[in-house]
Amino acid sequence: MLFKNSRSRWAVLLAVCFLGLQVAKAQGPAPETAPSLFPGGALISYNSVFETRTRSQTSISATSFATFSHEGDFNFTWGFHPNFDLALLVPVVTHRFSSAGAGTVGGTGLGDIMMLVKYRLYRRDSERGTTQASISFGPKLPTGRTGLTGMNATLLPATLQPGSGSTDFFLAGNWTYTGLFNLRRLVADEDFHSQLRTTGTQDTRLGNNMESRFWLSYRPYEAKSGEREWFIGPELSWLYSANESIGGSVQQGSGGQVLLAGITSYVGVRPGMHLWLGMDWDIAHSTGADFNPATTKALSNWLVRATDTNMAYVLSVQLAAMQLNVRHTLVNGSALVYAPGLLLYGTVGLNSAGFISITDLMSAAAAEIQAHALTTAGSPDRAGQEALKDALEDANNNKNFTQSSPSTFSFSD
Repeated sequence: MLFKNSRSRWAVLLAVCFLGLQVAKAQGPAPETAPSLFPGGALISYNSVFETRTRSQTSISATSFATFSHEGDFNFTWGFHPNFDLALLVPVVTHRFSSAGAGTVGGTGLGDIMMLVKYRLYRRDSERGTTQASISFGPKLPTGRTGLTGMNATLLPATLQPGSGSTDFFLAGNWTYTGLFNLRRLVADEDFHSQLRTTGTQDTRLGNNMESRFWLSYRPYEAKSGEREWFIGPELSWLYSANESIGGSVQQGSGGQVLLAGITSYVGVRPGMHLWLGMDWDIAHSTGADFNPATTKALSNWLVRATDTNMAYVLSVQLAAMQLNVRHTLVNGSALVYAPGLLLYGTVGLNSAGFISITDLMSAAAAEIQAHALTTAGSPDRAGQEALKDALEDANNNKNFTQSSPSTFSFSD
Protein backbone atom coordinates (compact mmCIF):
# COMPACT_ATOMS: atom_id res chain seq x y z
CA MET A 1 0.00 0.00 0.00
CA LEU A 2 1.25 3.39 -0.92
CA PHE A 3 1.21 5.42 2.28
CA LYS A 4 0.91 2.76 4.95
CA ASN A 5 4.47 3.28 6.08
CA SER A 6 6.90 6.09 6.74
CA ARG A 7 8.64 7.66 3.80
CA SER A 8 11.42 10.14 3.10
CA ARG A 9 12.98 11.59 -0.02
CA TRP A 10 15.83 13.83 -1.06
CA ALA A 11 16.68 15.40 -4.36
CA VAL A 12 19.58 16.95 -6.24
CA LEU A 13 19.22 19.00 -9.41
CA LEU A 14 21.97 20.33 -11.66
CA ALA A 15 20.80 22.85 -14.25
CA VAL A 16 22.73 24.36 -17.15
CA CYS A 17 21.25 27.22 -19.15
CA PHE A 18 22.12 27.96 -22.78
CA LEU A 19 21.12 31.44 -23.89
CA GLY A 20 20.16 32.59 -27.36
CA LEU A 21 22.77 34.63 -29.21
CA GLN A 22 20.30 37.36 -30.08
CA VAL A 23 20.05 38.58 -26.49
CA ALA A 24 22.74 40.06 -24.28
CA LYS A 25 21.07 38.87 -21.07
CA ALA A 26 18.32 36.37 -20.49
CA GLN A 27 16.50 34.79 -17.59
CA GLY A 28 18.00 31.43 -16.75
CA PRO A 29 16.77 28.80 -14.32
CA ALA A 30 15.28 30.31 -11.19
CA PRO A 31 14.20 28.96 -7.79
CA GLU A 32 10.66 30.10 -8.51
CA THR A 33 8.46 27.69 -10.49
CA ALA A 34 6.01 30.16 -12.06
CA PRO A 35 8.30 32.20 -14.38
CA SER A 36 8.94 31.11 -17.94
CA LEU A 37 12.34 31.21 -19.60
CA PHE A 38 13.37 34.30 -21.52
CA PRO A 39 12.51 33.87 -25.25
CA GLY A 40 15.43 32.29 -27.03
CA GLY A 41 16.75 30.72 -23.83
CA ALA A 42 17.15 26.98 -23.35
CA LEU A 43 17.59 24.85 -20.25
CA ILE A 44 19.13 21.42 -19.78
CA SER A 45 18.90 19.98 -16.28
CA TYR A 46 19.27 16.71 -14.44
CA ASN A 47 17.11 16.04 -11.39
CA SER A 48 17.86 13.09 -9.11
CA VAL A 49 15.15 12.09 -6.60
CA PHE A 50 15.58 9.33 -4.01
CA GLU A 51 12.67 7.89 -2.01
CA THR A 52 12.66 5.29 0.76
CA ARG A 53 9.83 3.49 2.56
CA THR A 54 10.08 1.28 5.62
CA ARG A 55 9.36 -2.41 5.17
CA SER A 56 5.73 -3.23 5.92
CA GLN A 57 5.00 -6.38 3.91
CA THR A 58 6.38 -9.90 4.04
CA SER A 59 5.83 -10.53 0.32
CA ILE A 60 5.04 -8.70 -2.91
CA SER A 61 1.39 -7.88 -3.53
CA ALA A 62 -0.37 -6.42 -6.56
CA THR A 63 -0.23 -2.94 -4.98
CA SER A 64 3.26 -3.04 -3.43
CA PHE A 65 5.36 0.10 -3.83
CA ALA A 66 9.14 0.14 -3.84
CA THR A 67 10.97 0.34 -0.54
CA PHE A 68 13.69 2.25 -2.44
CA SER A 69 13.23 4.35 -5.58
CA HIS A 70 15.47 6.59 -7.62
CA GLU A 71 14.31 8.71 -10.54
CA GLY A 72 16.80 10.61 -12.64
CA ASP A 73 15.03 13.18 -14.83
CA PHE A 74 16.64 14.78 -17.87
CA ASN A 75 14.84 18.04 -18.58
CA PHE A 76 15.11 19.87 -21.92
CA THR A 77 13.28 23.22 -21.96
CA TRP A 78 13.07 25.89 -24.65
CA GLY A 79 11.62 29.37 -24.14
CA PHE A 80 10.07 30.08 -27.52
CA HIS A 81 7.90 33.03 -26.42
CA PRO A 82 7.98 35.55 -23.53
CA ASN A 83 5.19 33.60 -21.81
CA PHE A 84 5.63 30.09 -23.21
CA ASP A 85 8.01 27.18 -22.56
CA LEU A 86 8.20 23.78 -24.23
CA ALA A 87 9.70 21.00 -22.10
CA LEU A 88 10.66 17.36 -22.67
CA LEU A 89 11.21 15.24 -19.53
CA VAL A 90 13.03 11.91 -19.92
CA PRO A 91 13.19 9.82 -16.70
CA VAL A 92 15.39 6.84 -15.84
CA VAL A 93 13.75 4.94 -12.97
CA THR A 94 15.04 2.41 -10.44
CA HIS A 95 12.68 0.47 -8.17
CA ARG A 96 13.66 -2.03 -5.50
CA PHE A 97 11.36 -3.94 -3.16
CA SER A 98 12.86 -5.51 -0.05
CA SER A 99 11.13 -7.62 2.56
CA ALA A 100 11.95 -10.41 4.95
CA GLY A 101 9.83 -12.86 2.98
CA ALA A 102 10.72 -11.92 -0.61
CA GLY A 103 14.32 -10.77 -0.47
CA THR A 104 15.16 -7.88 -2.81
CA VAL A 105 13.81 -7.58 -6.34
CA GLY A 106 13.64 -4.75 -8.86
CA GLY A 107 15.65 -3.07 -11.58
CA THR A 108 16.26 0.02 -13.70
CA GLY A 109 14.74 1.19 -16.96
CA LEU A 110 13.51 4.10 -19.01
CA GLY A 111 10.42 5.73 -17.53
CA ASP A 112 7.47 7.42 -19.24
CA ILE A 113 8.43 10.55 -21.18
CA MET A 114 6.41 13.76 -20.69
CA MET A 115 5.96 16.61 -23.16
CA LEU A 116 4.76 19.81 -21.48
CA VAL A 117 3.75 23.31 -22.51
CA LYS A 118 4.03 26.05 -19.89
CA TYR A 119 2.06 29.30 -20.15
CA ARG A 120 2.71 32.24 -17.85
CA LEU A 121 -0.72 33.80 -17.58
CA TYR A 122 0.03 36.52 -15.02
CA ARG A 123 2.92 38.82 -14.11
CA ARG A 124 2.91 41.95 -11.99
CA ASP A 125 6.00 43.98 -11.05
CA SER A 126 6.16 46.39 -8.12
CA GLU A 127 8.68 47.96 -5.77
CA ARG A 128 8.15 44.99 -3.47
CA GLY A 129 8.98 42.42 -6.15
CA THR A 130 7.23 40.32 -8.77
CA THR A 131 4.09 38.18 -8.64
CA GLN A 132 3.72 35.53 -11.33
CA ALA A 133 1.37 32.63 -12.12
CA SER A 134 1.51 29.92 -14.77
CA ILE A 135 -0.04 26.64 -15.89
CA SER A 136 1.62 23.60 -17.49
CA PHE A 137 -0.01 20.72 -19.32
CA GLY A 138 0.76 17.85 -21.64
CA PRO A 139 0.78 14.08 -22.14
CA LYS A 140 2.80 11.40 -20.43
CA LEU A 141 3.61 8.77 -23.04
CA PRO A 142 3.94 4.98 -22.45
CA THR A 143 7.65 4.80 -23.29
CA GLY A 144 8.79 3.19 -20.04
CA ARG A 145 9.95 -0.35 -19.39
CA THR A 146 7.18 -2.67 -18.15
CA GLY A 147 8.84 -6.09 -18.20
CA LEU A 148 10.87 -6.18 -14.97
CA THR A 149 10.80 -9.63 -13.37
CA GLY A 150 11.61 -10.88 -9.89
CA MET A 151 12.59 -14.26 -8.57
CA ASN A 152 11.78 -17.23 -10.79
CA ALA A 153 11.29 -14.79 -13.70
CA THR A 154 7.94 -13.69 -12.25
CA LEU A 155 6.66 -10.41 -13.69
CA LEU A 156 6.71 -7.70 -11.02
CA PRO A 157 3.48 -5.77 -10.39
CA ALA A 158 2.78 -2.56 -12.32
CA THR A 159 3.63 -0.44 -9.28
CA LEU A 160 7.24 -1.72 -9.38
CA GLN A 161 7.76 -1.18 -13.12
CA PRO A 162 9.73 1.88 -14.39
CA GLY A 163 6.94 2.57 -16.90
CA SER A 164 3.18 2.43 -16.57
CA GLY A 165 2.15 1.37 -20.06
CA SER A 166 -0.55 4.04 -20.00
CA THR A 167 -1.03 7.38 -21.75
CA ASP A 168 -1.75 9.94 -19.04
CA PHE A 169 -2.38 13.68 -18.81
CA PHE A 170 -0.32 16.05 -16.66
CA LEU A 171 -1.67 19.38 -15.38
CA ALA A 172 0.09 21.87 -13.10
CA GLY A 173 -0.43 25.33 -11.65
CA ASN A 174 2.38 27.49 -10.24
CA TRP A 175 2.43 30.73 -8.28
CA THR A 176 5.38 32.85 -7.12
CA TYR A 177 5.33 35.89 -4.82
CA THR A 178 8.62 37.70 -4.25
CA GLY A 179 9.03 40.29 -1.54
CA LEU A 180 6.75 38.57 0.98
CA PHE A 181 6.01 40.86 3.97
CA ASN A 182 7.85 43.56 2.00
CA LEU A 183 11.11 41.66 2.39
CA ARG A 184 12.58 41.62 -1.09
CA ARG A 185 14.68 38.54 -0.38
CA LEU A 186 11.79 36.46 0.91
CA VAL A 187 9.99 34.37 -1.74
CA ALA A 188 6.84 32.23 -1.49
CA ASP A 189 6.41 29.59 -4.18
CA GLU A 190 3.57 27.10 -4.73
CA ASP A 191 3.61 24.18 -7.16
CA PHE A 192 0.42 22.12 -7.57
CA HIS A 193 0.23 19.32 -10.13
CA SER A 194 -1.84 16.28 -10.95
CA GLN A 195 -1.75 13.24 -13.23
CA LEU A 196 -4.92 11.78 -14.71
CA ARG A 197 -4.19 8.14 -15.54
CA THR A 198 -5.54 5.50 -17.92
CA THR A 199 -5.25 1.70 -17.89
CA GLY A 200 -1.78 0.42 -18.71
CA THR A 201 0.40 -2.64 -18.24
CA GLN A 202 -1.05 -5.79 -16.59
CA ASP A 203 -4.55 -4.34 -16.99
CA THR A 204 -3.67 -1.97 -14.14
CA ARG A 205 -4.82 1.61 -13.80
CA LEU A 206 -2.60 3.40 -11.29
CA GLY A 207 -4.46 5.90 -9.15
CA ASN A 208 -4.80 9.52 -10.22
CA ASN A 209 -2.49 11.62 -8.08
CA MET A 210 -2.06 15.16 -6.85
CA GLU A 211 0.87 16.94 -5.22
CA SER A 212 1.13 20.36 -3.61
CA ARG A 213 4.52 21.81 -2.67
CA PHE A 214 4.95 25.14 -0.85
CA TRP A 215 8.45 26.56 -0.48
CA LEU A 216 9.28 29.63 1.60
CA SER A 217 12.80 30.68 0.68
CA TYR A 218 15.13 33.44 1.79
CA ARG A 219 18.06 34.77 -0.25
CA PRO A 220 20.92 35.45 2.18
CA TYR A 221 23.43 36.11 -0.61
CA GLU A 222 23.31 37.73 -4.04
CA ALA A 223 26.29 38.99 -6.04
CA LYS A 224 26.04 42.59 -7.18
CA SER A 225 26.07 41.40 -10.78
CA GLY A 226 23.19 38.99 -10.04
CA GLU A 227 25.21 36.12 -11.49
CA ARG A 228 25.49 34.25 -8.19
CA GLU A 229 22.82 33.80 -5.54
CA TRP A 230 21.76 31.49 -2.76
CA PHE A 231 18.24 30.64 -1.59
CA ILE A 232 17.35 28.41 1.36
CA GLY A 233 14.17 27.70 3.27
CA PRO A 234 11.59 25.19 4.53
CA GLU A 235 9.08 23.42 2.34
CA LEU A 236 5.85 21.53 2.93
CA SER A 237 4.49 18.91 0.50
CA TRP A 238 1.19 17.05 0.39
CA LEU A 239 0.79 14.00 -1.85
CA TYR A 240 -2.42 12.16 -2.64
CA SER A 241 -3.00 9.04 -4.73
CA ALA A 242 -6.35 7.46 -5.53
CA ASN A 243 -6.87 3.69 -5.31
CA GLU A 244 -5.56 1.54 -8.13
CA SER A 245 -7.70 -0.63 -10.38
CA ILE A 246 -6.64 -4.09 -11.60
CA GLY A 247 -8.76 -5.85 -14.18
CA GLY A 248 -11.54 -3.31 -13.56
CA SER A 249 -11.57 -4.01 -9.81
CA VAL A 250 -10.69 -1.16 -7.45
CA GLN A 251 -7.95 -2.19 -4.99
CA GLN A 252 -9.28 -0.68 -1.80
CA GLY A 253 -6.55 0.72 0.44
CA SER A 254 -3.94 0.93 -2.33
CA GLY A 255 -4.08 4.74 -2.37
CA GLY A 256 -3.65 7.30 0.38
CA GLN A 257 -1.98 10.54 1.26
CA VAL A 258 1.14 11.78 3.02
CA LEU A 259 2.42 15.09 4.40
CA LEU A 260 6.15 15.78 4.03
CA ALA A 261 8.23 18.56 5.56
CA GLY A 262 11.78 19.44 4.64
CA ILE A 263 14.32 22.01 3.57
CA THR A 264 15.55 23.02 0.13
CA SER A 265 18.52 25.09 -1.00
CA TYR A 266 19.18 26.66 -4.41
CA VAL A 267 22.65 27.90 -5.37
CA GLY A 268 23.70 29.84 -8.46
CA VAL A 269 27.20 28.38 -8.90
CA ARG A 270 28.12 30.53 -11.90
CA PRO A 271 26.27 32.13 -14.81
CA GLY A 272 24.22 29.44 -16.50
CA MET A 273 24.78 26.76 -13.83
CA HIS A 274 22.62 26.18 -10.77
CA LEU A 275 22.34 23.52 -8.09
CA TRP A 276 19.31 22.36 -6.06
CA LEU A 277 19.57 20.25 -2.92
CA GLY A 278 16.57 19.26 -0.81
CA MET A 279 15.30 16.64 1.61
CA ASP A 280 11.82 15.76 2.94
CA TRP A 281 10.60 13.64 5.85
CA ASP A 282 7.24 11.99 6.43
CA ILE A 283 5.39 13.76 9.26
CA ALA A 284 1.88 12.34 8.72
CA HIS A 285 0.30 9.74 6.46
CA SER A 286 -2.87 7.76 5.99
CA THR A 287 -2.89 4.13 7.06
CA GLY A 288 -4.70 2.55 4.11
CA ALA A 289 -7.58 0.11 4.49
CA ASP A 290 -8.55 -3.44 3.62
CA PHE A 291 -11.45 -4.10 1.27
CA ASN A 292 -14.49 -4.33 3.53
CA PRO A 293 -17.60 -3.65 1.41
CA ALA A 294 -20.22 -1.64 3.25
CA THR A 295 -23.09 -2.61 0.96
CA THR A 296 -24.24 -5.69 -0.92
CA LYS A 297 -23.88 -3.68 -4.12
CA ALA A 298 -20.18 -3.06 -3.44
CA LEU A 299 -19.65 -6.77 -2.77
CA SER A 300 -21.61 -7.73 -5.88
CA ASN A 301 -19.52 -5.41 -8.06
CA TRP A 302 -16.32 -6.91 -6.67
CA LEU A 303 -17.54 -10.46 -7.29
CA VAL A 304 -18.75 -10.03 -10.87
CA ARG A 305 -15.71 -8.05 -12.05
CA ALA A 306 -13.24 -10.83 -11.27
CA THR A 307 -10.96 -11.92 -14.11
CA ASP A 308 -8.17 -14.47 -14.18
CA THR A 309 -5.60 -11.82 -15.08
CA ASN A 310 -4.66 -12.14 -11.42
CA MET A 311 -5.44 -15.67 -10.19
CA ALA A 312 -5.36 -14.46 -6.58
CA TYR A 313 -8.38 -12.27 -7.38
CA VAL A 314 -10.60 -15.09 -8.66
CA LEU A 315 -9.43 -17.31 -5.78
CA SER A 316 -10.51 -14.51 -3.41
CA VAL A 317 -13.94 -14.47 -5.04
CA GLN A 318 -14.46 -18.22 -4.60
CA LEU A 319 -13.21 -18.00 -1.02
CA ALA A 320 -15.62 -15.14 -0.27
CA ALA A 321 -18.52 -17.13 -1.74
CA MET A 322 -17.71 -20.17 0.39
CA GLN A 323 -17.28 -17.98 3.48
CA LEU A 324 -20.83 -16.71 2.96
CA ASN A 325 -22.09 -20.28 2.53
CA VAL A 326 -20.51 -21.35 5.81
CA ARG A 327 -21.58 -18.22 7.69
CA HIS A 328 -25.21 -18.69 6.67
CA THR A 329 -25.08 -22.43 7.56
CA LEU A 330 -25.58 -23.50 3.94
CA VAL A 331 -22.35 -25.50 4.18
CA ASN A 332 -20.84 -27.31 7.16
CA GLY A 333 -17.18 -26.39 7.65
CA SER A 334 -16.28 -29.96 8.61
CA ALA A 335 -17.77 -31.39 5.40
CA LEU A 336 -15.28 -33.14 3.10
CA VAL A 337 -14.71 -32.37 -0.55
CA TYR A 338 -12.74 -34.33 -3.13
CA ALA A 339 -9.90 -32.20 -4.50
CA PRO A 340 -7.28 -34.45 -6.13
CA GLY A 341 -5.89 -31.46 -8.02
CA LEU A 342 -4.30 -30.28 -4.75
CA LEU A 343 -2.19 -33.41 -4.29
CA LEU A 344 0.67 -31.85 -6.26
CA TYR A 345 0.96 -28.88 -3.91
CA GLY A 346 1.11 -30.39 -0.41
CA THR A 347 -1.95 -28.48 0.78
CA VAL A 348 -2.29 -28.51 4.57
CA GLY A 349 -5.26 -30.65 5.65
CA LEU A 350 -5.42 -32.70 2.43
CA ASN A 351 -5.19 -36.46 2.96
CA SER A 352 -3.43 -38.90 0.66
CA ALA A 353 -6.69 -39.80 -1.07
CA GLY A 354 -7.34 -36.18 -2.08
CA PHE A 355 -10.03 -35.31 0.50
CA ILE A 356 -10.03 -32.08 2.53
CA SER A 357 -12.49 -30.34 4.84
CA ILE A 358 -14.08 -27.04 3.84
CA THR A 359 -12.45 -25.34 6.84
CA ASP A 360 -8.97 -26.54 5.86
CA LEU A 361 -9.60 -25.64 2.21
CA MET A 362 -10.62 -22.11 3.15
CA SER A 363 -7.60 -21.72 5.46
CA ALA A 364 -5.25 -22.88 2.70
CA ALA A 365 -6.80 -20.45 0.21
CA ALA A 366 -6.59 -17.51 2.64
CA ALA A 367 -2.94 -18.25 3.45
CA GLU A 368 -2.06 -18.48 -0.24
CA ILE A 369 -3.76 -15.17 -1.05
CA GLN A 370 -1.91 -13.43 1.77
CA ALA A 371 1.42 -14.91 0.68
CA HIS A 372 1.02 -14.28 -3.07
CA ALA A 373 -1.47 -11.54 -3.85
CA LEU A 374 -0.33 -11.08 -7.46
CA THR A 375 -0.25 -14.22 -9.62
CA THR A 376 -0.39 -13.17 -13.25
CA ALA A 377 0.67 -15.31 -16.22
CA GLY A 378 4.11 -16.79 -15.63
CA SER A 379 3.92 -16.66 -11.84
CA PRO A 380 5.21 -19.91 -10.24
CA ASP A 381 2.41 -19.68 -7.65
CA ARG A 382 -0.40 -19.36 -10.18
CA ALA A 383 -0.99 -23.09 -10.77
CA GLY A 384 -1.36 -23.84 -7.06
CA GLN A 385 -3.84 -21.00 -6.64
CA GLU A 386 -5.79 -22.22 -9.65
CA ALA A 387 -6.08 -25.69 -8.09
CA LEU A 388 -7.43 -24.13 -4.87
CA LYS A 389 -9.80 -21.99 -6.91
CA ASP A 390 -11.09 -25.03 -8.82
CA ALA A 391 -11.71 -26.95 -5.58
CA LEU A 392 -13.64 -24.05 -4.03
CA GLU A 393 -15.56 -23.39 -7.24
CA ASP A 394 -16.65 -27.04 -7.46
CA ALA A 395 -17.72 -26.91 -3.82
CA ASN A 396 -19.67 -23.69 -4.34
CA ASN A 397 -21.46 -25.45 -7.19
CA ASN A 398 -22.06 -28.63 -5.10
CA LYS A 399 -19.92 -30.85 -7.35
CA ASN A 400 -17.28 -32.40 -5.10
CA PHE A 401 -18.82 -33.01 -1.67
CA THR A 402 -18.58 -36.53 -0.21
CA GLN A 403 -21.69 -38.21 1.14
CA SER A 404 -22.04 -38.83 4.87
CA SER A 405 -23.37 -42.35 4.22
CA PRO A 406 -23.72 -44.70 1.23
CA SER A 407 -26.71 -44.00 -0.97
CA THR A 408 -29.40 -46.61 -1.54
CA PHE A 409 -29.75 -48.30 -4.88
CA SER A 410 -32.15 -50.98 -6.07
CA PHE A 411 -31.30 -53.45 -8.80
CA SER A 412 -34.11 -54.60 -11.02
CA ASP A 413 -34.72 -58.29 -11.48
